[in-house]
Amino acid sequence: MIIVLADDITGAAEIAGIAHRYGLRAMLSLHGIIPHCDADVLVVASDTRSYTAEEAEQTTAGLTRRICAAFPGIAATHILFHKTDSALRGHVAEELRAMTENSPYASALYMPANPSKRRTIRDGIYRIDGVPITATPFSSDPEFPALTDNVSERFPGITTADAVTTEDVEAIVSRHLSDATRRSTVLLAGAADLFTALVEQTFSLPHATPAPFAGLPREASMIVVRGSTLSRCADLGIPVSDMPYGVFNATSPLHEWTTPLADIYRRQMQRRGRRGMVIAIGEKELRKGREVAVYLRETMAEACRTLLDTALPDELVIEGGATAFAILRRMPWHTLSVTDEIAPGVVRCKPLYSASDNKQPDIHITLKPGSYEWGNIWK
Repeated sequence: MIIVLADDITGAAEIAGIAHRYGLRAMLSLHGIIPHCDADVLVVASDTRSYTAEEAEQTTAGLTRRICAAFPGIAATHILFHKTDSALRGHVAEELRAMTENSPYASALYMPANPSKRRTIRDGIYRIDGVPITATPFSSDPEFPALTDNVSERFPGITTADAVTTEDVEAIVSRHLSDATRRSTVLLAGAADLFTALVEQTFSLPHATPAPFAGLPREASMIVVRGSTLSRCADLGIPVSDMPYGVFNATSPLHEWTTPLADIYRRQMQRRGRRGMVIAIGEKELRKGREVAVYLRETMAEACRTLLDTALPDELVIEGGATAFAILRRMPWHTLSVTDEIAPGVVRCKPLYSASDNKQPDIHITLKPGSYEWGNIWK
């Protein structure tokens, strides 16, 4: 079994989607629950990317200890993998330290490059589409701005590797798995391409691509949450409600947005054809800082919960990892199974059961990182 600890929910869903692509049994676990299961891949989603560095280290240490206790064969019969962001965001140093200090692994190899998405590292310099990361929008990320292009400068003391092609990534994994000492003492950490190579070589599987997705049913009711500042979405023919400036700036109470929002949504759910709402931060001047980021995602989550409490839709589509975690934290859904990989990183899931009544909710949840493409999700 491969057990993955992911630092955000959309990263966790991406990994579960890759396992699904290869026909493996995958389970996505929420709320810090470590289930006893016989899946091929268990993905444990945390939200540590949204925490302070100290909180992230403590949370990761606790989850690592619980994973090792639940699966005693870690580093022997089981593989532990740490999924991190492919754009260098997150508390990488603190989390790798927490995992190596609380597991059989003595050190870590951090490989965040994703050549399949044109995110590469050459001579230690991280580039997206050939452009150094400091010249991309990630330089103004509100929580983890890219202030240097050099991966070793950003994460001093952490072992990293260059990767310009997927073959480079595959070679790194091959060297890792073929050396028994390295496999049992070095923790692999990084992005989706690294995990893909690990899956292919661990389970001896040929390369696979996502199965074609026909789009969400046109007759389905839906809530679409655009919780990322990088968000772009097609015109779906349903109302779009941007967060009002007063709520955005925390000068007006949330109910000034959510009360009329719920009324519009209630009327929408009585229509025929495509029904629902899109809620979004909207195109506003970006406010920076961790406190602002926390406020915005929690506000979006509360707005979404207002709609979910009004009526459960057929489809809940959430863009942005921190926002998705904030929403799901408010829901009684602890485990998800992947039903569709719509596109790399865009994954459609179904809750296995509700903790409140132990029944499977009649809803699908699609999770999408803010910087990824939608794929063929809309009919």
